[in-house]
This record gives sequence, C-alpha cells and structure tokens, in this order.
Amino acid sequence: PTLLSWVRSPSPAPAIMLNIPNLLTLLRLALAPVFVYFLSLDTPWAIAACFSTGAAMGVTDIVDGYFGRKLNQITDLGKILDPAVDKIAAVTMLGGLYWFRALPLAFIIFKVVKELLFLPRGIIVLRRPGKIPSANRWGKASCTVLFAAMIPYVINVLPETRVYFLWVAAAVEIAALASYYVDLLTNTPHPA
Repeated sequence: PTLLSWVRSPSPAPAIMLNIPNLLTLLRLALAPVFVYFLSLDTPWAIAACFSTGAAMGVTDIVDGYFGRKLNQITDLGKILDPAVDKIAAVTMLGGLYWFRALPLAFIIFKVVKELLFLPRGIIVLRRPGKIPSANRWGKASCTVLFAAMIPYVINVLPETRVYFLWVAAAVEIAALASYYVDLLTNTPHPA
C-alpha cells in the first residue's frame, strides 16, 4: 500500500493521525527550532535560510487547511493540533527573536498572557458536545499579521519602527480573542 492509500484508509487511527493536513502541521512544528537555529547564526546566508524557513512555516499553515478541505480530511485532532502548533511555533520564534534580535520582552509577555486568556475558551469548547469549531477569520488573520510583523526582526531592518508592526499584530490578536469569546457566548460558530 502507498502512503496516500494509508492516509485515506477507512481505519480511524491512521486517517485521523496520519493525514496530509496533520503532517503539514507537524512539519511546521519541526521547522520552528530550525528557524531559531538559522537566526542564531546571523550571517547573510543564515538570514536567508531563516526567512525561507519562516516562509515555509507560513505556507504549511495555509496549505494544511486547503488540503483538509480539498481531501475531506478535516479532523477534530487537526482543529486542535493546528492552532496549538501555531502558538508553540510563534512563541518559539518570538523567543529566538528576543534572544537574537532584541524583540521586546513585553511583546512576548503580551503573547503568553493572551494565550492564557484564550485557554479557558478552549477548555469550554472541548468539553461541549458536538463538533469542534475551526479557526475563525480573526484567528487566521492574527497569525498572519504576527508572522508578517516578525519579518523586520528576521532580516534585521527598520530598527526604529519595527516595534510598531508588533503592536498592530497585538491589536489584531486582541480582536481575535474577543471574536472567539463572542462566538462562545453567543454559541454561534464563526465561518472560517
């Protein structure tokens, strides 16, 4: 049997655990420390490799959802795994940017506090009967804007103004957090 036939297997375990969207999500997780490694080298080729690794992470974040819909492989595990990996990857990348590029510690503290504020919502959603909702547009936008805000830090440009990109990302993250709680309180799923 080929890998693709195993991915599409009617057996629940392989189809849920080893499908293309979940493999892409796990690849994104594996690339986060690679991003930090290249960032630590601080040479022109390493900066290019770091930027390319970050771009690959962004592409996997886009195409995992595309393949999930296209191949009808959206799973509850994927709905949990994808945002969890986004958060782990973002904090890993932000930590590297703090250590090697003087990203403000206040932003990392903001990000951790925001995720802690998000946690009760996630627990409530997981305990509710029925389907686990997918990420909404605000959640996807906040991830995209955050990764875009990291670019000036990765390539080490705009030292006087790059912090403003982070605070725009923070505003979008607050809007995303609010939108998820509004969805929770009104019990209306937000279309992805």
